[in-house]
Amino acid sequence: MNNSKQSLDSSYQKDFKNKAGIYRICNIVTGVSYIGSSLELRGRFYYHRGFLKRNCHHNAYLQHSFNKHGIEKFNYEVLAISVKNKLYLEKLENFFIGYYKKIGKIYNTHDVALTGYSRKGCKVSEETKEKLRKANIGKKHSNKTKKLLSEIGKTHIIIFPDWHLNLTKDFYNTEILNKDLAKKYNIHINTVNKIVLRNSKKEDYNKKISKKKGIYMKINAKGVTPCNAKLSNENIIKIRVLLREEKKLKYIATIFNVSITTISYIKNNKYYAEIN
Repeated sequence: MNNSKQSLDSSYQKDFKNKAGIYRICNIVTGVSYIGSSLELRGRFYYHRGFLKRNCHHNAYLQHSFNKHGIEKFNYEVLAISVKNKLYLEKLENFFIGYYKKIGKIYNTHDVALTGYSRKGCKVSEETKEKLRKANIGKKHSNKTKKLLSEIGKTHIIIFPDWHLNLTKDFYNTEILNKDLAKKYNIHINTVNKIVLRNSKKEDYNKKISKKKGIYMKINAKGVTPCNAKLSNENIIKIRVLLREEKKLKYIATIFNVSITTISYIKNNKYYAEIN
């Protein structure tokens, strides 16, 4: 199951036959995705392809995009393999809908899964709520149900896209800064950290982050000098004079076009401690 992505125009992979999980239909031209779940991924693949070809798909946005770009511009990708449990699939689908909505656009018209597996989102009268409450008083999960719920949380396999793994490799194998990785993969800098954390141990991530922060600075015996420093030695001396005159940090920062934090670091000898 190394390659979870395939063209919507190809035959379905045997690897995922009779498997339940989460899938994504992605327009490779626009990058927009449709997220769904199924107890039988193979059947869902042919379901979507059939309705899109017949121009009667239930999602109008996906259908319009399909008509505009053609079937060869769409990929079908398995994002996660899961146990065959409807409620758990719904929760997993909601996770991926939220995830892909944050990092890009999606064809899904709702923020939650419309799977029909549960009555989530349905309005219930107060009378019905009271009847349900009374009906469930004293009920407990059987040992069999408890065991099933425990297994559900342990047995799913999440398959993230290939570029997630490539980004993680770039993060650990090079000294490229996160802001440059964000530009390379066309994502927000905060998304870089989230993706890397999902694909690695937190201890390894923290070590690498500490090392990358060191790129910004040159450590010397008395203090720290930022590598991308805007301030000359002459300006540092002027700043120290103003600080001794007890001028406000905001006033000094405005004069030299730097942040208040930088002035504060100079004042406390965290930066440029060797220059007086």
